[in-house]
Amino acid sequence: MYWHNPGTVANTLFGDMADLASLIKRAESHTKKAHKKLGHAFGSFFETIIAGQESRGFTYAYTVSGIPQAGQSIIFRESGITYTVQCLTQRDLAEANRSIIEAVLASIRLA
Repeated sequence: MYWHNPGTVANTLFGDMADLASLIKRAESHTKKAHKKLGHAFGSFFETIIAGQESRGFTYAYTVSGIPQAGQSIIFRESGITYTVQCLTQRDLAEANRSIIEAVLASIRLA
């Protein structure tokens, strides 16, 4: 998980005033470009709750060194700070790792 502090260049560029739906679409576009040579395949957009906050995310897949990967990115805000959570796993292990990823996401707390 990483965050974008209010007032920084990164946060302003990331969309300090944009809504979550716009931010997640922008993040998906950046991910697609970054994985273009890796066979990026968009999965779906979704909504969830992280740390008690409305969150938006998307799923995707790509291949690295012949090994299929599965990922999801989730964005939420709290007290003016935008947080991004990245979850990555090998595609063959995605189902087995689902409960672990869900437990990690459910454990996120903000002070």
